[in-house]
This record gives sequence, C-alpha cells and structure tokens, in this order.
Amino acid sequence: MPEQPPEPHRPRPPLLRPDPARARLFVQTWSPGDRRGRQLLALNDLVVGAYTHFLPGEFKRDDRTMPCFRELRTCSHCGLVKNRRWKGFLGAQLEGGKKPVILEVTEAAWEECEDLRRLDGQLRGWAWSASREKDGRRSRMILRKMLTLHAAPKLPCVDVLSVLSRMWLCDRAELVALTGTDEGAGGWGDPSSTESRHANGATDLPPAQSEQPAPKGEWQRLRAAQGGVRRDRGH
Repeated sequence: MPEQPPEPHRPRPPLLRPDPARARLFVQTWSPGDRRGRQLLALNDLVVGAYTHFLPGEFKRDDRTMPCFRELRTCSHCGLVKNRRWKGFLGAQLEGGKKPVILEVTEAAWEECEDLRRLDGQLRGWAWSASREKDGRRSRMILRKMLTLHAAPKLPCVDVLSVLSRMWLCDRAELVALTGTDEGAGGWGDPSSTESRHANGATDLPPAQSEQPAPKGEWQRLRAAQGGVRRDRGH
C-alpha cells in the first residue's frame, strides 16, 4: 500500500483580540451591594447629578432607570411614574480593577457625606470606601473618604455623559443641558475620540488614558496608612 503524502501545514489562525480603542466605549455602572463594600479611586472631578425615574418592567431584567427631563421639556416618563429620585454619577476605578466604572451615588449618601460635597469639583485622586449599612442594595449607602492616591493622574477620566446617553438612549447634548456640566468630555467612553483614533489605525492609548490599574503597592500603602484607625469615619 503506497504511503500517503503528509498533509500540508496549515497555519494557526491569528488570535482575535478586542480593539482597546473600541473597548473604551463600554463602561459599567456600579454601586456597593453589601456591608463589606469596596475601595475605589475617583477619576473625575465632579459628581454628575440628575433626577431619574425607575420604570419597572414585566420581568426584573426589564427594569430600567431613565432620566427626568422635566426641567427642560415635557418628560414622557413623568406620565408613567410620578415619583423621581436624584442620582449622582462619578467616574471611578475599583481596587484591582483594570477598567473604570461609574459609581452611582444615592441622594442620601450625597447629603450625608460632607467630604464628598466639600471636595466636589476636585475629587480626582481621592480614595473612597463605598458600602451598605446592611447587605442588599436597598440598604442605605455609605461613602467615606480615605487618603489620596498619587497614581490617579496616570488613570483615565470617564466621559460620564456619553456613557449615560447610550444607556438612556438620548442625546448627549441634552444631558449637558440637563446636568449643567460637560464633565469628562473626551475621556473613557467618548465615541468621537475613539472613532477618530480607530480610523487612523491607532490601537494604543495615550499615557493619560492608560488601561493600567493603580499599582498594587499604592493600594497596599493605602491599607497600611489606614491601619486599624479609620481617620475619616464619622466625618
């Protein structure tokens, strides 16, 4: 029986990796869910605040939070739900996280955290702990200021309004008018800056928009400095 010729070598297909420029568009909202909470680093200077409506769906997965436009025009959601609640949104990075998130701040947490209101406008670089009074997201949210992480300038700010406009299916310019701020424009989550860089074939990010998380040593230094003494607890 004649020997079969060896099969031709087939090169392995290239490994597909997500485009880092496109990945910058996806930013999740986050809020603590238990008493332990998490430590996080503020990446933006301002808390973007807006009144919102909670619209319950037929199933829990269909529940949605939508903005209230009562101050600008007739709000279609006000006819569906009478109650509205204020929410704050802050670009942040969780300890050990590789990408930014948007911290959802409740109205009660905003009113109770004097440090957050006092530093609003220069929050970038401050470390915070976010937790709940009891386990469960229905419990009262607690925010406490910790120390300053000097690694903050190397981390990206977040274009909060661009992210919210995609979540809420509305125009970003309308959210600028509603909130009275253009906080984070051009930062992580801004599609215009991402698309222009992608069109030019750029896949690297500038140093100010690095995807690197805060160095582990910084978080360890933060814990060591805190020790067993909660300096800002109770302020």
